[in-house]
Amino acid sequence: MKQKYLKVDPLYYELFQRALSKGDLRKIQILEEAIRQLTSQGIENVSLESISKRIGLKRAHVAHYFPSIGTIVDAAVRLITMKAQRITVEGISSVSTSLEIVRTVVDGAFRWADQYPDHARLMALFYYYATWNKKYRALHTKIRIVGAERLSVAIKSHRPQLSKKSVEQFATHIQCLITGYLLHALTVEMEEPINDFRKRLNRHIEKLLNESTSID
Repeated sequence: MKQKYLKVDPLYYELFQRALSKGDLRKIQILEEAIRQLTSQGIENVSLESISKRIGLKRAHVAHYFPSIGTIVDAAVRLITMKAQRITVEGISSVSTSLEIVRTVVDGAFRWADQYPDHARLMALFYYYATWNKKYRALHTKIRIVGAERLSVAIKSHRPQLSKKSVEQFATHIQCLITGYLLHALTVEMEEPINDFRKRLNRHIEKLLNESTSID
């Protein structure tokens, strides 16, 4: 079977910070096809065979890079997280105040979901699997810790009088708000424009940071 032409997202070059090798391109091709299948069929219905058939490779070639579906899911989630974080970091680089940083984190999450809808869908599926799969829960915990640390720096700068514990609690609470709002936007038929919904979340978070001394 003739292999499908791979149009590479320019962001990959920034993520790898070097020219992409043939192996890199093959991994990207496999992961992007896996993401498409996982978001439309679920983990149980995707196999190395289904992925290899779709992109015109032999199963052994896919298995050379990813020996199981579990390793593909793990790599896909890490890749998706890198993309989402890259969008956020790029946004943060253009702002100066702590509140603008927090707002940019919120905006980045919605921009990522809009720009990469399949990635957002897979992360929603990943949340479900993390409720019972210990490996996925551990991976998700690491991802959340990184995000909370970024928020904590901005919160501490905005509210230097807060204790370390309070800053961490605020950061986790804001993460939960972002996830909740984003999942609502992804899974509910909304009459409110998504941009207005996002702005309302930002107003809520800014009010929380300006007026609250704790989240209790």
